Amino acid sequence: MLEHFSFQYPFTHNPALNDISFRLLPGKTLGIIGPSASGKTSLLYAIAGILQKHFPAGITSGTIARDGTQPVVNPSEIGFVFQDPYMQLSGVTETVETEIAFSLEQLAIPQHIIRARIDEQISQFQLGHLALRHPRSLSGGETRLLALACETAKHPRWLLLDQPTESLHSEGIRFLTTLLNALKLTTNIIMVDHRLEVIAAVCGRVLFLHHGEQQFFGTPPELFTSAIDTNELDIPLWIDAQRQLTGRAETLLYRKSLRMLQQWH
Repeated sequence: MLEHFSFQYPFTHNPALNDISFRLLPGKTLGIIGPSASGKTSLLYAIAGILQKHFPAGITSGTIARDGTQPVVNPSEIGFVFQDPYMQLSGVTETVETEIAFSLEQLAIPQHIIRARIDEQISQFQLGHLALRHPRSLSGGETRLLALACETAKHPRWLLLDQPTESLHSEGIRFLTTLLNALKLTTNIIMVDHRLEVIAAVCGRVLFLHHGEQQFFGTPPELFTSAIDTNELDIPLWIDAQRQLTGRAETLLYRKSLRMLQQWH
């Protein structure tokens, strides 16, 4: 998918991303992790094609491909939820329902299909009690779910999420984790999040960035049992504990950790 990809913003001295390479098989989910300013969001933007479009003067090398082709920003193919969900509200609608409809109208989707997808999203995201509320009246967590509902209503092939659990309380995180595990059956998900327990519960592959460089690419169990320096990451205590173990106990404790996380959140 990515081969030796690097990007340097205009008027800067160091690359924001340096020699990133990995391949994500169809149907797999990817979690991008790393400390602050490690290049996580830049990489997500690059995969979506946003980075290259808005910073044409940036220095780019290497390749990015989806499904074997160079990335083309196609609104019907990609769903993207930004770290700040408020920036995704259209500002022209009066209700949650019409906000979802607005995102589909931009793709010239027929009205009868739009109505069906509104109902689909209201049900899937449990937004029934908010359907007639003004989008600007929602809480941060509710706005994040609305932004996600608007993007998944497009039925995208790729769903890219920047910090989707931010502003959510523990019940909301548990709900979103369950929802993402359902969505990944039909959509390729790439997400940035600081909650490693969510990454581990949703993603089959993890990419660890540090200062724009790739430190690790593999499965969550491989990350948690690797020798790489993860001191700057907030690893849950019971997952960190199993890093000290070896052999079969690692796998058993890792699986137990995920079950505990799912019950706790």
